[in-house]
Amino acid sequence: MVQKSEKVKQKGFSGDVFNTDIVQDYIESCKGGYVGGYLGHDTRTIERDAMLEAILIYEGFTSDEIAVFLTHSEARHIMNELPRGSTIRMFAELIKKHRKLISKAIFVSMAEIQDEKRKKRQRARIVHPRKK
Repeated sequence: MVQKSEKVKQKGFSGDVFNTDIVQDYIESCKGGYVGGYLGHDTRTIERDAMLEAILIYEGFTSDEIAVFLTHSEARHIMNELPRGSTIRMFAELIKKHRKLISKAIFVSMAEIQDEKRKKRQRARIVHPRKK
């Protein structure tokens, strides 16, 4: 079951991750609708959130990169593999199993974000050319 945008809570994530513009803009964009990614999954717990963040930090990811993953469809697909009533150990094994997929999702998403920012800057220059 997915969560409505009003019900998405910080739970076990640090403020550094949960309060990123990426997460907050994503939740806001879902206003009144359903939130996808890891954030919208109904099997989230404080312990799982904290563990996921700790693992991704250990892997070298920044708060923004972790935030991107939490909103990514791959995160939801991974969570869908987790059986109801699963233990924290089973969750850790699932994350370990999908390390490469998680990394790929983060890197591709961050590249897309950077590309969009570059395009935005280019459009701004076209609309407002610099004076010589």
